[in-house]
Amino acid sequence: MVDSLMIYLLVKLARFVTHKEQESIARDLTHSLSKYSKSVNIVSDTWGSRNRLLIHLPNETKLSSEIRKNILRNPGVNNLVIFYQNNFEFETNSLTQLITYLEEFIGKATDNNTVTAYYQAFGRVPFHRKAILDRLKKKGIIQSSNSNFHLYLEVKKSSQTKDGKTPIKARLGEKLIPISSPKRTDLPPTLILYSPYTIQEVADFFRLALTFKTKILLTDENNIVTKVVEQVENTFFKGITKIEYEIVPSLNKILQEHENDTFYGFSLWGSLPINELPGMIKSGGAKMENLFFVFGNEEKGLPLDVRKEIQMVRIGDKASEPLRASQAAAYALGMLNI
Repeated sequence: MVDSLMIYLLVKLARFVTHKEQESIARDLTHSLSKYSKSVNIVSDTWGSRNRLLIHLPNETKLSSEIRKNILRNPGVNNLVIFYQNNFEFETNSLTQLITYLEEFIGKATDNNTVTAYYQAFGRVPFHRKAILDRLKKKGIIQSSNSNFHLYLEVKKSSQTKDGKTPIKARLGEKLIPISSPKRTDLPPTLILYSPYTIQEVADFFRLALTFKTKILLTDENNIVTKVVEQVENTFFKGITKIEYEIVPSLNKILQEHENDTFYGFSLWGSLPINELPGMIKSGGAKMENLFFVFGNEEKGLPLDVRKEIQMVRIGDKASEPLRASQAAAYALGMLNI
C-alpha cells in the first residue's frame, strides 16, 4: 500500500451546495472527525474553492473505513479523494515523468492492471487525458469503468518558473464513491426514442443513458435527428462521449433486424397496464439485453402503425397531459428495479 505520511482528503460536495452550506458542512465534518483526531483542519481547497473542501489529517491518524464512511455519509458530500503526502502537490516537468509517477503509484496501490481513471486539469496544461491513458496502456495499465480501483489525478501550472520552465503541479490519489446500490450483472433494456424533434427530449434520454447505463437508439424518420444531436452536444449535454447511442434510419429497420427480440411501446393508449409489465417479461423469458422499450417523440408520440406492430404499455390513467417521454422511460426502468 502507499506510505501513509500526512494525509489529505479532498471532499467534493454536491453540485448545488451554496457557500453558506459549504461552511456548514465543514463545521459538521470538523465535529464528526474530532473523535478520531484532535488536529483535524478543514479548509476550502485553493485549487478550486467552490464545492471542494480539503481535510488535513496528521500522520498518526489511521484512515479507517469508519472515517471514510463518516465523511461520505454527510448529505452534502458527493465523493472523496485520498492523497498521501508524497503524492500531494508534487512537481513534474514532462508527460514521461508523470507516467513514471503514475505507474509507480498504481503498482503500490493495487495488484490489478485496470483502473477507473479520473482526471481534472486547472487552466491550460500540456497533459491531456487521452495522451495519459494511451501511455498507461503501453505500460499494460488499462482504463476500465468496471475497475474497483479509482485512480484520481489533477494537475495545474505552478505559479513559479524554474530554469525558464513552468513546472506542472500534480495531485495523485484514490477516489472513493458512495455505492448506493449493488451493480447489476445484466444489461438494462435498450431505449428507443421515435423520431425526436427537440433538443430537450434527446438530452433527457442521454441523461437516462448515463444514469442507467443503457443504450439509446434514435430513429430518424423526420430526417433532422443528426442536427438535433449536434445541438444537444453544444448546449445541454457535454458528456455525450460517455454514453452509447446510435441514430437509426427508422424504427421499422430496428424491428426487422431484431425480429426475435421483444419490444414494448409506451403510450396513453396502451392496453397493458404497466404494473403487469414485469410479470409479462418474466413469463416471456426475455433477457434484459433482448428487450427494447419504445417511446414516442413529444410532438406526435408513436404513430398508429407502430402501435399496431408491438405490444403497448399504459402508464397510469388516461390523462389530458401525457408524461414526457423521458419521464415515462424512467418510470418503466424503475418498474424493473434498475
